[in-house]
Amino acid sequence: MTFTRTLIASGLASAALSVAQAQPVVDGSYDGIYGPAVAVQDTETEFGDSNLGLLDWANGSELDQIFVYRDATHLYLLITGNLESNYNKLEIFIDSKRGGQNRLDGIQPDTDYGALIRMAGTGSGDGLTFDAGFEADYWFSCTGGGEGTYALYANYGEIGTTNGQYLGTTSATIGTLTGSNDLGCMATINNSNILGVGPGTALGSGAGVFTGVEWKIPLSLIGNPIGGIKICTFINGGGHDWVSNQSLPGIGGGGNFGEPRLMNYANVPGLQYLVVPGLPTIEGDVTFSGLDEFAIPPSSATFEIRDATNTTLLDTQTVAVSPSGAYTLVAPGNGQYVVSLKTGTWLRKNVPATVMNGSATGVDLVLVNGDIDEDNEIAIGDYALLSQNFGSGGPTGDLNLDGSVDIGDFAILSANFGILGDD
Repeated sequence: MTFTRTLIASGLASAALSVAQAQPVVDGSYDGIYGPAVAVQDTETEFGDSNLGLLDWANGSELDQIFVYRDATHLYLLITGNLESNYNKLEIFIDSKRGGQNRLDGIQPDTDYGALIRMAGTGSGDGLTFDAGFEADYWFSCTGGGEGTYALYANYGEIGTTNGQYLGTTSATIGTLTGSNDLGCMATINNSNILGVGPGTALGSGAGVFTGVEWKIPLSLIGNPIGGIKICTFINGGGHDWVSNQSLPGIGGGGNFGEPRLMNYANVPGLQYLVVPGLPTIEGDVTFSGLDEFAIPPSSATFEIRDATNTTLLDTQTVAVSPSGAYTLVAPGNGQYVVSLKTGTWLRKNVPATVMNGSATGVDLVLVNGDIDEDNEIAIGDYALLSQNFGSGGPTGDLNLDGSVDIGDFAILSANFGILGDD
């Protein structure tokens, strides 16, 4: 069988598997791959309506629309509008795993001169509070200004820990951050918007704005989520100390919130967070046959996802395998595939997987043990290696992972002699 190893990127909405997915260019401007806005502002801004039309400097702050793109490795956010060049802050809170804080409290990173500490509770029942169902795990923030030359600064923190970091600085429309340890993030701004909502507290519309702050965030920095990601974003004052009326999704009209420690989104009608859908997945269990009852099975494995004809490699993913054998892969999208696994002394096994409505479950693989030379067949070469190592402590020849090469391993090899792995 001819097998073509052509890697194809796994995207959230991958429709054509014959071409690699593009990615947004992080320059503060809309790219078509984002698709339609996932939230549109409905409230005028009390933080000033910028009318300068410059790439960098702005004399007001507003959030007009938010666009989101997610692939297998990164989360891209384009939050359109303006960020006033007086060091107003754009705050982004992310809920991407179990746990987290619905109300900011306790220990927080000291990043950006104590930004999260300034918003967190003081022990008297206060603290920035989100809608029910949102428990913040991570925080990203950016701010811009300068004396003559504009600069944007970006920061990161893990909620409820001391883990935080200054991510670096850049100029308008340039996504590469410099001046700090590289965590893989990109961020920039295009401040040229003069459209969107006007000044005030009444209802308004941010539709039609396609420039603003853009982020590229590695999923590894927010816990490698496969499921949905919740995002709450708003504009805050220069000291992280005065929350505006500019949130996305919008608040339905109204004035600035003010003191962040007294702010509670649960008191605002509707939800002030959005949900980025989870990636399509393939889930199942791996059985590593021939293991001793006390052996520790492999904790990770490298899987291949192939097309339905088993002739083209679409993706390769190394993922965790639980002690019970459970695994989860990111699928290229809805469709029919072949999941293939060859690891260690186990022969390759291929199983079909049909992803419908974003998931395929029960894609189980039972692996045959005995391939000591890892050539995907159990033959005389494996006998030779076992014989050479018989009586040793392994690892070569220790098929059942009991810490020695002995009669138990010989029995496994004999029982499976002559078996070939799948192509």
